[in-house]
Amino acid sequence: MTGFMHVSTSADTRDQAVVLAETAVRERLAAAGEVVGPVATYAWQDGQLIAGREYQALMKTRIDLYPTLEAHLVQQHPRPNPEVYAVPIDAAAAGYLAALDVNLQPPPDPVPET
Repeated sequence: MTGFMHVSTSADTRDQAVVLAETAVRERLAAAGEVVGPVATYAWQDGQLIAGREYQALMKTRIDLYPTLEAHLVQQHPRPNPEVYAVPIDAAAAGYLAALDVNLQPPPDPVPET
């Protein structure tokens, strides 16, 4: 079995985060997605500390699918330079990883009607 990654991005609204996670799962670029938030955020921007509120979209994918998932998230994201990053899943229950892998497979071709 190949390796897996936990992918994260954030959005300004819950609806934006839902679209990012849902489309990634629907297109089988991610096996699962969750939206968390709102979360308080703090960052430096143009030399000033800013505070805000965001929603996180968290997804699980295989390492080989990450470049395609990243491109999808960047393209779908409303921000011009969105935060998208991944960390490897170093340890997880074997059954869980097997289920992730199944959810990343293309659906079987429909049986032709006779």
